[in-house]
Amino acid sequence: MRWLLRGAIGLAGLGILVVVGAIVAVSTTDFSAYRDEIAAALKDATGREIRIAGRIEQSVLSLSPSIAMTDISFANAVWGSRPQMMTAQRAEIEVALFPLIGGAIEIMHFRLTGADLLLETNEKGAANWLFGKQGGTASGKASRKGGDQVATAEPAIPFVRKLQIADSVVTFRDGRSGLVSKVRIEEAGARAPAFDSAIAFEARGAYNGVPAAAEGMLGGLGDLFRRVAKYPATAKLRLGKSRLQVTVEADLSGVLPDTVGSVDAALIDLDEIAAATARGANGKKAARKARSPDLFPRDELPLGIFGLFNARAKVSLKRLVVAGNAFDAVRAAVVLQDGRMAVHKFSSRLAKGRVAGTLRLDVSSRMPKVVADLRASGIAAGEVLRQAMGEPLVHAPVAVRAQVSGAGRSVHAIVSALKGPVTVTVGRGPVANRLFDIATTDLLELLAQKPGELQVVCGVFALRFDGRGVGRGQRLVLDTNRMTFYGKGAVDLPREALDFRFVAAGKGVSLTQFARILPVRITGRLTRPEVAIEATAIPKRVASELLGLVTRPFETESDKSAATRGCGARKAQATAGPKDKPRVKRKSGARKLLDDLRKINPFRK
Repeated sequence: MRWLLRGAIGLAGLGILVVVGAIVAVSTTDFSAYRDEIAAALKDATGREIRIAGRIEQSVLSLSPSIAMTDISFANAVWGSRPQMMTAQRAEIEVALFPLIGGAIEIMHFRLTGADLLLETNEKGAANWLFGKQGGTASGKASRKGGDQVATAEPAIPFVRKLQIADSVVTFRDGRSGLVSKVRIEEAGARAPAFDSAIAFEARGAYNGVPAAAEGMLGGLGDLFRRVAKYPATAKLRLGKSRLQVTVEADLSGVLPDTVGSVDAALIDLDEIAAATARGANGKKAARKARSPDLFPRDELPLGIFGLFNARAKVSLKRLVVAGNAFDAVRAAVVLQDGRMAVHKFSSRLAKGRVAGTLRLDVSSRMPKVVADLRASGIAAGEVLRQAMGEPLVHAPVAVRAQVSGAGRSVHAIVSALKGPVTVTVGRGPVANRLFDIATTDLLELLAQKPGELQVVCGVFALRFDGRGVGRGQRLVLDTNRMTFYGKGAVDLPREALDFRFVAAGKGVSLTQFARILPVRITGRLTRPEVAIEATAIPKRVASELLGLVTRPFETESDKSAATRGCGARKAQATAGPKDKPRVKRKSGARKLLDDLRKINPFRK
């Protein structure tokens, strides 16, 4: 028996030596020599070319052996905008040893560093993240060939317990429009205790230059790979000062994810996002920004991500900041389908008033299009102008109706192609002295009126944009408690400039008196208009030209209210020279003065 025991011990020792020798051999083997074989195996699994240009490192003296690869590239779809769908500086994989005995792949830890991932679609809507034939037979389902059913084997799906991504960039590109969005990931992680359990994730980085962070829950890894019809996802997002929560249920069975859900936000600050985008992804500040800030940014809109999924969502925002103004209690129903977004039932509060309407955004072509039909009423003009121009030029309620369209890849390009009517109606309120102090001082002296606070009685400004961003107005009226300003002119959105001429008509004074007054011209940038007397003009000619436009009650196609029809209206006999005066018997004294007042009264019935 002793020799048998010694033999068993010897065999065990030999076995241990063989195992130890194998482990030592494996651990000391340079796997870099087998990079082509490893790449070929990965290509068989994905159908894409994989290149490992760097070293392959391994650690097998553990129950969780690991392998690390450097300088990796993963081929893009054949139609892709660049050869590689992904490149990475380093990928580390730690695998559980015992599950491999049963044929299961359980990855304990997967870490990707220095990755540059491109998710894109082509002009037909195909996605580069779907491998093999899109729309073909799904894995694990039966297919027909020659009338017979052929079973296809379902490949083993690796279970990843913990995923980490660091110092990486994800680019979203819509192939139909070419628009791009970029997410820079400083650190991101996801973990799940079991194959079919929910996935918890968190990330921090930047979206188009704006600091961003996210955390939330996804459905199970198995459902994600099987591309189920109801895949749940919730996320809390922080984008600079913006805070929002997204809850969706996604149908993953099609080429593009189709989501249904809701978006709720305490704050979305589009000004902050636009400013970061304008600085550019590389952090450089454009010199032209320092010299002359643009009201309408020229940088390409980061809308590429909208072409990569379809969605139907109810949007509820406590506050939306645009152009320095806060839209409160924003509500809308949004439908995004194949790059075409429709915003229905839009409503919000702005500067004590309300805004409502519809908006359509089409990013399915190289030239995105925007169509808007908006109404606003009861807006406190002073609050809006304070944000846009730095000072409240007019303290009065304003109503706006805009039915416009435009096209372009930036805000500047869209407004440069703006087309359609915009009508602004102004109610009662005081006017800032700076706006009219140049003109009114001399006018009040000529018209023998005492200086005092200028109050708006009413105003109507109807502009029609011509498709090149230039809005012209032929019948502009601003009626005040002391005089009425009539004018015409244009606003040039591409140049962010304006040029208007006004002539002032005093109330209760003969037109022959103010026909000698020099007209007022408002020019300069939209954010800082300049008011001056037009010294080179021929007063009588300008007065006749401008006043001739308002010899009948004012009307617009979009607003024919009594206030609009009456604002600044004058009879033809009150706007002409002596030859057009009515043939009446000469009167004297108080009777003549009373008749003159009735003729000049813009609200005479």
